[in-house]
Amino acid sequence: MANEKTIKHDIVVMLPHQRSYMRAGFKFLPGKNHLRAEEVSEEQLKKLKADPHLKVQMPEANQASEKKTDLDAGNLAKSVELDIELADVAEHLHPLIAILLDERPEKKPTVDDMKFEFDNDAGESQEVKPSAADRDAAWAIYQDELNKAIAEQQAEQGA
Repeated sequence: MANEKTIKHDIVVMLPHQRSYMRAGFKFLPGKNHLRAEEVSEEQLKKLKADPHLKVQMPEANQASEKKTDLDAGNLAKSVELDIELADVAEHLHPLIAILLDERPEKKPTVDDMKFEFDNDAGESQEVKPSAADRDAAWAIYQDELNKAIAEQQAEQGA
């Protein structure tokens, strides 16, 4: 599709559930999907970002705007690039991990904070509030991956 505006950076779209998904003229497979900037219009990007089933990142844009050397722990947690491989994670935890990746909370959220909506097979919107055990499991995965990514980034910076 011709791109008439100026998206300058490639886009990564994360699909946290196990089925393929269509949005804004693109088909996404479970996991990480890469789109070249020239393939995506501003309108399509808005639709992708607005979709609660997708996690949209623009890594090069994020890196360019977040180049800092003295990052405090909170800023470091929000600025570090985090890529969680969902293949070995229980499918029912995928939406919870997507929420954590999107919001990057500094402390464990409540189960009420983790509520999410999705369209069921009948096309009806349904709200889901996770159990404390599922929230804790997703939080543990998120924290483990975040700590690894922070350690890697600090090692690269010689901290």
